[in-house]
Amino acid sequence: MKKNLLLTIALMASMIVGTTNYNLEFGWHSVLQGNQQSIPMWSDTSADGKLLTLARFQSKEEADEYTFLGLTFNGTASNNVPNGSNNIVLTKSDFLGNAEWALTTNRGDVNNGLNYATATKDGGVFLALSVRHTDKDDPTLADNVLLRIKDGKNAVHTVTWQRPTETWVHQPLFIKVDKDGGVEWTKLASVGYEPAPAKPDKEIGTAFDIDGVAEDAEGNLYISGALARQMIVDGVTIDYHNVSPDWNGDYVQNRQGNSFLLKLNSTGTAQWAKVSGGEATRDQLKNIVVDNGYLYGLGTVKGKESTAYSWGDKTINPNTDEGFYAFKMNIATENFEWLSYFPGFRVNSANMVNNEEIRIKDGKLIAIGRFSGGFALDPNATGATWTGKAKNQTPWIFTVDTQTGQGLNAAIKDPAIGNGGTNYTGLFFKDNNIWVWGYNFSFVYLDVYDMNLTLTKTYENIVKGSVGMATTFNCAEKDGKMVLMYRARGEFSTTIGGGQVLFPNNPDYSAFMAAAIGINLVPDPETGIETQQTKNTFYCYAVPNAIRVVAQEPTAISVYGINGVLLASQTTSVGQTDIELPKGVYIVRSNGGKQKVVVR
Repeated sequence: MKKNLLLTIALMASMIVGTTNYNLEFGWHSVLQGNQQSIPMWSDTSADGKLLTLARFQSKEEADEYTFLGLTFNGTASNNVPNGSNNIVLTKSDFLGNAEWALTTNRGDVNNGLNYATATKDGGVFLALSVRHTDKDDPTLADNVLLRIKDGKNAVHTVTWQRPTETWVHQPLFIKVDKDGGVEWTKLASVGYEPAPAKPDKEIGTAFDIDGVAEDAEGNLYISGALARQMIVDGVTIDYHNVSPDWNGDYVQNRQGNSFLLKLNSTGTAQWAKVSGGEATRDQLKNIVVDNGYLYGLGTVKGKESTAYSWGDKTINPNTDEGFYAFKMNIATENFEWLSYFPGFRVNSANMVNNEEIRIKDGKLIAIGRFSGGFALDPNATGATWTGKAKNQTPWIFTVDTQTGQGLNAAIKDPAIGNGGTNYTGLFFKDNNIWVWGYNFSFVYLDVYDMNLTLTKTYENIVKGSVGMATTFNCAEKDGKMVLMYRARGEFSTTIGGGQVLFPNNPDYSAFMAAAIGINLVPDPETGIETQQTKNTFYCYAVPNAIRVVAQEPTAISVYGINGVLLASQTTSVGQTDIELPKGVYIVRSNGGKQKVVVR
């Protein structure tokens, strides 16, 4: 009887704790379709377990219709923008693609990039956008409307700003959306646009980046980015430096200035701002994340000869090639606990580093992105530890100790893979593994790493475009259902389930289209609990008041209830270790993915 009970529970455990052995099953597909191109921007799982997506679409006439997730909406009329105005659509749906609501814009022009979002703890979304007026010369639109929003409750919200007469000027706009799609508040920041010294006759159209957003446990919101002109929010002034005297004002092609970090409270009022210090020829704080009272940041920096770079009272001395920096800030005290430097190096005449996303798990900062040339995790290194393609781009993943800021480990995708470059763009955690989406400009793939950054599995050719250029953006996962936001052009197809056409051939090959694909993770029936148990490197059994673990080496152990809830986590010593627990049925799992079931 007890043997049958253990077998039943073991089968349950294989479903709850799982392995990395899954088959991919096609679920559903939706294209953001219209007569101009569309671009995915972001996706995530909401606090109440729903799918959130953000995308941008172009329109020339207000009558232009777009469809996505079964919804139809309109864009912005644009009389003198050749490619049309840029609108956004924010959606909330279940993981089967059934939409609950959509928020859209139909006046104003949202920047091609530099827009970010985060899921908030109340089930809503926080947006940080870079926006400008639809048309600078059209007299019929001289009402100073910067952006008009139709929210998920069909309410219309209008943001106005007195625009300059000669130049399209972008401004930062922050928007809080509740769980039902309603706009709670908007906050418009002001960024200067005075001409650059080298081009005094033209105002600057874009003088800032918005690169990252995050929320803490109290609902405070954080925005990271860079700027080359002064920003003011609610009387909080963010100053700039590191702007070259010969700068021509083209911020997109020749980024100038320094990084900033801005805090808003839950109602959108600015609390404080911080900026990077020292000198650098490139400085971009791109990713931020909040975890357990600390804010972590990851950015890129290119130093000047023999000069320092700083956040707070922490200082590094970057070399003159592009490299990474990371920091940890105590939110309560606003003190920086550490600032780390991971140098980049020019290899075969190439040097570029870019980070796409960071997450925190098990005391590690986990980051992904792409690079060319080389980099090292040792701040004192004089040469690259990891090198990629000479001219194209290679995806990387690395980990940093959240307590010390020390770089732990890194891995790169095989540089031989990819036609014209490749990139990692999104990640999620499942079964104590890191799942990473990437693309190589021909197809979309999914890599699975363990927590030590050993690549354990690759799913290739998940999505392809008939004329190439299938590129991933971001992803979300819940309970074995994952959704990928990507873009492609021409005919979209997938190799999942024997292969099928997702979207028929588009006659306009030049038009990129955003799409969402839903995929089910189905446990492979060929692998299961027996395979796991025969490879265990530890033993465990019940003793009075505890579970005893016996290991031949220090082992990180996690104990789960049969409902999948983590109950205890401990690193055992060599020999035996007792973990005190009441009577019950437990799944005991090692950091190597081995597991046992114990009844006491």
